[in-house]
Amino acid sequence: MRTMTLMIACFGFLCIVIIQRVLYNPTSRNSSTVVAASKNENNDENALSDSNNIKQEVEVTVDDEISTKNMKNDSTIKTIALLGERNSGSTWLLKELQRCFNDTSLTIRNSLTRHKHYFQFDDGRDDPNSVLVISEFRHPYTWIKGMMAKSRHTPAHRNKTWYEYVTIPWTMEREASDKQYENNTTSVCKGKFKYNEVICCNPEPPKHEYLVKKSSGIIEQETPYYELNVNGSGIPYNNVLEMRYDKIINHIQTVLTFPFVSDVVIVRYEDLIKYGTQDIIVTKIEQATGVKSHCIPTPPQPNRTSRDVEEDFKQWLDLNVNWDIEKLIGYEPL
Repeated sequence: MRTMTLMIACFGFLCIVIIQRVLYNPTSRNSSTVVAASKNENNDENALSDSNNIKQEVEVTVDDEISTKNMKNDSTIKTIALLGERNSGSTWLLKELQRCFNDTSLTIRNSLTRHKHYFQFDDGRDDPNSVLVISEFRHPYTWIKGMMAKSRHTPAHRNKTWYEYVTIPWTMEREASDKQYENNTTSVCKGKFKYNEVICCNPEPPKHEYLVKKSSGIIEQETPYYELNVNGSGIPYNNVLEMRYDKIINHIQTVLTFPFVSDVVIVRYEDLIKYGTQDIIVTKIEQATGVKSHCIPTPPQPNRTSRDVEEDFKQWLDLNVNWDIEKLIGYEPL
């Protein structure tokens, strides 16, 4: 009898141990959490190892929610409008979009209501949800470096040190031929701008105005295209970064309020280089429009070089850039 009682007790204890191991085994209960954590750790390590070398292309995490709205198949979309500041890679991306979607039902344009570089406005067109906007950006480190290296319509910012470039007002003096437009309140200036929105206003100023000395030593005209404050006050931006912040808002939020804009897709130049154009933009356009591309998208370009970023330049930007605005497009200090 005692032997039987002992056997029953042992059996009961064994059952309890087995049940506890099943119920409290961390691998069986939390395996998905463990896997997710290991993926995040790997991503963080990769990001750190790449960003430590400042001279390499800026590392940016790909965000699946890259669209400002939820991407949907909208058969009313007829036009793809690419927007992007100077030196953001938009010339290359425009050619890629044309290569992939020309000869389809979509029209590829380098403008929405103005040329892709500039502030956009609602022109009142009656064509609801007909445009998908692609807004391209580049990390402020390499964007500023690009703006300095390839000065376009910003003669007052030629041949400056990086500190001068990022701190002097984003403007220059008007010359005499703009005087004729001073009291005009309509969009009489180049690019459909008003007088209090741009310097210079005159689409074709005389050849003796706005002369600059190029690095080659040649003196020639460089017509300025300094956009003044987007609020219409006529006040210049204190510096190029302030202009950039308003441009970010204009290209991803303001344009989304236009009735003819169906959606906005945010694209980062660094993502296109690292991951190629298939998933970053081509597939997203196909999903948004229902139109199939007819190209072999450009693959990742791991050997593409980037501009050098000096440590003092980086430290100054880290302290002075409005990173709250930059985070809207996925950028942060590196």
